[in-house]
Amino acid sequence: MGPERVMTTSFFLFSLILSAMVQQKYVLYGIALNTLHDKAVGLGLITFDDDLWLVCAPSLRDDYTNETVSLNFKNIEGKLLALPAEAAGPKPEYLEWHREHVFGRW
Repeated sequence: MGPERVMTTSFFLFSLILSAMVQQKYVLYGIALNTLHDKAVGLGLITFDDDLWLVCAPSLRDDYTNETVSLNFKNIEGKLLALPAEAAGPKPEYLEWHREHVFGRW
């Protein structure tokens, strides 16, 4: 997957968030991640299930023997996404779209 694919995915997610901001004047459905995990979402290496548990792509699991991959991904797979009490969290249809069109493509 080249940079064009990452930009397309990032732009789509940005568009969804921008749409929510325009319609509701604030973001209800975003996920704030650190740079590494944000890029991993964009590349389809990680996603969240409908209950907000983190899922790693099989291609990432294949590299769990790598110390860096293990430290940054194996240790968080299966963890629940923590949301602030006032946050609505991501819409299930956004997560479903990501799983169907982005996740596991790398």
